[in-house]
Amino acid sequence: MVYSIVDDNMKKIYIDGYFLAQRITGVQRYAEELVKNINNKGYDIIILAPKNIKRTIPGVVIKRSKMFSGLLWQQFILPIQLFFLGKPIITSLSGLGPIFYPNKLLAIHDASLYRYPSYFSNLYRIVYKKLYPITIFFSKAIITVSEFSKQEIKELINISKDILVVNNVTPQSYEGSLRGNIYEQMEPYILVVGTLDKRKNLKNVLEAFQQSKLKGVYKLLVAGGTAKSFSDNEWITNLCSDDVIFLGYVSDAELANLYNRAHFFIYMSIYEGFGIPPLESLANNCPVLLSDIDVFKEIYGDSFEYANPLSVESIAMGLERVVSSDRHELYEKQRIALSKYTKENQVKQFEEIIKRYIHAAY
Repeated sequence: MVYSIVDDNMKKIYIDGYFLAQRITGVQRYAEELVKNINNKGYDIIILAPKNIKRTIPGVVIKRSKMFSGLLWQQFILPIQLFFLGKPIITSLSGLGPIFYPNKLLAIHDASLYRYPSYFSNLYRIVYKKLYPITIFFSKAIITVSEFSKQEIKELINISKDILVVNNVTPQSYEGSLRGNIYEQMEPYILVVGTLDKRKNLKNVLEAFQQSKLKGVYKLLVAGGTAKSFSDNEWITNLCSDDVIFLGYVSDAELANLYNRAHFFIYMSIYEGFGIPPLESLANNCPVLLSDIDVFKEIYGDSFEYANPLSVESIAMGLERVVSSDRHELYEKQRIALSKYTKENQVKQFEEIIKRYIHAAY
């Protein structure tokens, strides 16, 4: 009997480890959680990674390159590695993937580049709009995170490939001491988590808070980004007061404490592919006020409180409405979302992809 690379590759799932070299945002967190969850089901996961990775995933085999970092590695070294491995299927969960490598599954998390091009720099917009059609052409199928994103990608990028949904999962809740916590001194407060990305809509949230009846009674805590990036923006300076506190970057454990102590969490994004922070909030016992965009209606349903993210008045009314609600009752009504987006459901979705594209390729 002749042993072949093909026989061996049937047992393996290769992952493009470019995401391990990037700072953690929702995309990288999604990739890490998916890899961990598949690995825990007993699949033979192998991550091929550049030399400049920032972190590892416990229990997962990572083959780290000795040559090149970042995009140079992904576009030039990774395809060579895959060629010598017998050209297996690789799953790219971040970035463009190895553009000209035909045996890949490519994750596209949303179509924001096409729906809101003005949110991106001219260089980014020009480069990615040229390269996306090419890397999609050389992909077996596309993975995305919600039915909303699937329809957006179909409509705006005009894709004829299969688009397969693998949802995000409810994040773990981080244990942390709530006693003597520095955030205790700031209570009562409302929590915002985000950056200066226009999609996150921080300007409208700040304006709504200043116009609402909550000012002077509650504080608004803003976590994320860096303190300098916030202070460099004139509009933020103009909207700031003693009731608005910018925390900058916080650790996962600190964020858990912030959620636990907050009266509620407000997330007024204009556009998302999925939107994981509301699940983070619920996982840490904190109810949510959401923007009334289509993807949130799909993911979170009718049990949540919503406001129009483009209307400062609507956001202000939403803030006042949630504050006047019973916090515990609101949380109990919303927490049902946690049971929908489980590790088991995510693995089940990805196992369909394994059968259809990875095992079927051999």
